[in-house]
Amino acid sequence: MKNFEKQSNRWKFQAKIEEDASLEVPVFDFPKWEVKVNNILVSHTNDNYLRRIELFLSEGDYQISGRLTDTPIRQASNIITILAFIGLGLIAFYGKIKSHFK
Repeated sequence: MKNFEKQSNRWKFQAKIEEDASLEVPVFDFPKWEVKVNNILVSHTNDNYLRRIELFLSEGDYQISGRLTDTPIRQASNIITILAFIGLGLIAFYGKIKSHFK
């Protein structure tokens, strides 16, 4: 495994496999992870002690990536967060205007 890059909702790395192998990615498996090997969507498991993403690969060079797609609850949470920031901005703006006219 080389050039491993990880963000909150995606990761990627390159791997050179010299014989059939099970590869455990250091990322916990959650519903809606999409895993691609050489830009082809593949299935994965999490049948290991820490429930991390696990792939079975044969010999070869690979570009492997994963992306956490949005679930309905995650989309709702993102909308609530945006609305909360807008609300806080409006409250701060209103307080500033109100104190200016006193």
